[in-house]
Parts: sequence; structure tokens; C-alpha cells
Amino acid sequence: MILDFDLHFGDGTDNIFAGSKIKYFHPEAREREGFLEEITRRLEEEKGYEILAISAGFDRHIEDWGRQLFTDDYQIIGTLLKEASIRNCHGRRFAVLEGGYNLQVLGKNVRAFLEGFK
Repeated sequence: MILDFDLHFGDGTDNIFAGSKIKYFHPEAREREGFLEEITRRLEEEKGYEILAISAGFDRHIEDWGRQLFTDDYQIIGTLLKEASIRNCHGRRFAVLEGGYNLQVLGKNVRAFLEGFK
């Protein structure tokens, strides 16, 4: 399963895995609370995957293009992903850095995510 929380839809990733058993999920909610709820709901619903891959984009931050999430939200997302991977695939998970254009906040957002994800 691939969870992509980058601001931009990963059409390349989606196209590569279209028609395969690999599930690609890109939350679309525009409100902060709805976005976190959408991730939580999907992680509770999905079962049977062998590894959890994350396209970790930080351009949804309140001080970046998306103007949606706070730094603490990235730690929450990291924790949700860690817990889902433990429940479903023996903790197997990895993340790939995607977007994040405001270099003043990118580092602290990545750190917050990793604190939840580790």
C-alpha cells in the first residue's frame, strides 16, 4: 500500500501501479481535520498489505503552498502510519521525501514526521 500525503497527486505513481494489487491512496480533504480523519479512516479500513510505502510531501504545511497542516500534524501522521504498519505488516514501512518548498519549515516538519514514524 502506498500513502501519498504530498499536496500534489502522484499521477506517475498512480499510473505505474494502476491495475496491480498495490493500493495507492492520496487524501483529498481540504480541511485539516478532514485530512487527518481521511488518513485515519483509510488506515483502519485497509488490510492485507505486505509493506507500507509513504510519499512524504510537506508542502501542505500552513507556511507552504498547501496552507493546511501544522508541524504537529506531521508527527500525528507518522504515528498513524507506524501503528498501521505494526498492525498490518509486521512494522514494514518506508518513506520517500517528496515536496516541501519552504526551507524555513521543511526540516522541522520532516523531523516531526520521523518522530512519529520511528
